[in-house]
Amino acid sequence: MLRNTRTRVRLALLALVAVASFAVPSSAMAAVSDGSVAHNQYSSWISYLYAFGGSASASSPAVYDDQGDSDRTNDVVTFGFTSTDTDYTIANPFAGSGTVAFEGDLFYDNASHYIDVDISDPQVEIPSTGSSAAKLTAVVSYDPLEVPGPQVANPTTPTRIDLYDLDLSGTFTPGASVHSWADVPAELTADGAFAFSGGGHGGYSAGQPFGTLDITAEN
Repeated sequence: MLRNTRTRVRLALLALVAVASFAVPSSAMAAVSDGSVAHNQYSSWISYLYAFGGSASASSPAVYDDQGDSDRTNDVVTFGFTSTDTDYTIANPFAGSGTVAFEGDLFYDNASHYIDVDISDPQVEIPSTGSSAAKLTAVVSYDPLEVPGPQVANPTTPTRIDLYDLDLSGTFTPGASVHSWADVPAELTADGAFAFSGGGHGGYSAGQPFGTLDITAEN
């Protein structure tokens, strides 16, 4: 009886050691408390705006970096981080998932071509660090084109939509306390294309490349 008891104790201890060897320390899992997202603008869209007297701008805490170059290839808008709605967790240097939320407004305006688009409070939804099915949602309003005219200034109610599909594969840099992604391709969703086309009357469609994103999430 004593021998069987000792055997059971020994086996129980071995099982505990095995479990401990595979357990991830709680200190290796942390929700992020800071981050950034910089949207490198789609140059053809920006060029079109400026060529016909339009503009792109941002309101705090978003900052629009207008490079002023003739082909508009380097304009970047950077949104401010907010802990509200952020639940991204860094599980270890290579694993993490959740949503990283930001705030601020981005405005596109071109009165002569009836463009009035407002994008605010983007959220980057990350299923995994290398996901090809991540996305950026944002609160968006736009002024629909009247076809046929006359044109009426009547912006839509700001509504959160899936704006861009994101492919994180091949863009990730791991870290124990910082995860980052560089030059993430952003493609318009169907809803995003509808907004940028003035309610479906322009030339944009789902899958249209629309610049890149640089993203960080830091605990």
